[in-house]
Amino acid sequence: MIILFNYWPMAGCRYAFTKYVIAGPYYVGLKHFVQMFTNDLYFWTAFRNTLILSIIKLILNTGAAVIISLLLNEIVSLGFKKTVQTIVYLPHFMSWVVVASVFKMILDPNVTGVVNSLLLKANMINEPIYFLGDSKYWRGTFYVMNVWKDTGWGTILFLATLSGISPDLYEAAQIDGANRWKRLIYITLPALANTIITVFILNLAKVMNLFESVFVTMNNAVLDVAEVLQTYVYRKTFSSGNSDYGYTTAVGLFKSFVGMILVLSCNYASKKVRGRGIGEPKISVVVTKKKKKFKIFPLVNGLIFILISLAIMLPIWKVIIDSFDARSAYGFKWVPTMFTWGGYRAIVTRVAL
Repeated sequence: MIILFNYWPMAGCRYAFTKYVIAGPYYVGLKHFVQMFTNDLYFWTAFRNTLILSIIKLILNTGAAVIISLLLNEIVSLGFKKTVQTIVYLPHFMSWVVVASVFKMILDPNVTGVVNSLLLKANMINEPIYFLGDSKYWRGTFYVMNVWKDTGWGTILFLATLSGISPDLYEAAQIDGANRWKRLIYITLPALANTIITVFILNLAKVMNLFESVFVTMNNAVLDVAEVLQTYVYRKTFSSGNSDYGYTTAVGLFKSFVGMILVLSCNYASKKVRGRGIGEPKISVVVTKKKKKFKIFPLVNGLIFILISLAIMLPIWKVIIDSFDARSAYGFKWVPTMFTWGGYRAIVTRVAL
């Protein structure tokens, strides 16, 4: 199965060196690559945007996941901790189509958009902002959407690592006079370093595969900052009147090559810094015990997670309310204005509304 679905399709890479025609592709050598590197300005724009969007997104998501994990690990109440974990995991299970639709309604530039409405009432802006239609705001909005959707799921590995740190280390450090900040710097973060680097390298392999999250939020007004290699290949293949499958295959092959270089470079850097790569075992053995809970600003920590939970739940609540409302529209509401089961009935009976 691995050969059939993973390695056999790689034979299609040969079309990157051909002029593809259904009757019979013919060999053109490196023509597509020469054209790509010398004559295609749209390719370089897409390549630059791919690196910028993917790497910044990766750094923000990883950093936010580490911070949320550290805060979650200090929650004393088990019930509250499980509730918060469930809430922060929920956005991961929503498709990007749903996420994009909800954020488009929340960020709508009309008065019905929640964010613009609040900013106007607070006199923070004089006119509505088109967050997803203005090149100045699109990237920032894109990063916020990605952090909202993926951060919670990214905390799982970090929480597992934190639960394996021996409480004896914290107790010994506390006896030696180490405060909370020093315990974080010299015990917690070094213990997380291996997991952070591993997650970073594994996600770095997917840096060049950015597509769905961009495709459902981009439009012609923001192509200069939103076009990435995957959307460029899609438009070049399916949205143009003169599709060149050989050329788009060459773009895809180059994208895979860059991804491989990024992973190998990061793994090499890991060996230089840590003395070992991602797949090499650690020599020392750590005996883990059950984590002993200790309080770190429980009130502030709890308030932070209440705010985080609200920020995560508001878009989800809008999806739920709109699914039961016959008058779904832009703007936010706490209950349906016209309750109906019609949408779910249509799904079950397969009869269009």
